[in-house]
Amino acid sequence: LYADFFYLWSLRRVCVFFVSTQSMGSSGINAEYGHLQELQRLSESQQKHLQSLRQEIQDTNWARKKEHTEAGQRLQSLEGEWLELVGKNYSVERACGELEVEVERLERIRQEKMSQQLPDSSSDPVSGVE
Repeated sequence: LYADFFYLWSLRRVCVFFVSTQSMGSSGINAEYGHLQELQRLSESQQKHLQSLRQEIQDTNWARKKEHTEAGQRLQSLEGEWLELVGKNYSVERACGELEVEVERLERIRQEKMSQQLPDSSSDPVSGVE
């Protein structure tokens, strides 16, 4: 788009130069008036083109702004979801740690019961008398 602006600016300068050189070599006011009319027509045409380019730039900027706003809202939503998942993950890890402690406690109790049920090594296995 900026190249278009440069092109329009350059074209306008060429037109002014052309009209200036032509009017110097022409005789009479009618020739100069014709050149001025042509320059006016070119100027109006280029002004319309410039206005359409400005509108296109504005539309593009609004579209980008809308996209950026929507992306920002989506990122904010995703960040909230991420924080919630991190919290849940922490709760699961804490629950797993508590379960590991409970499993170890139950394993000790089971081992204690097993050791109490085993016959004493000093007793006679056949008669059951010590």
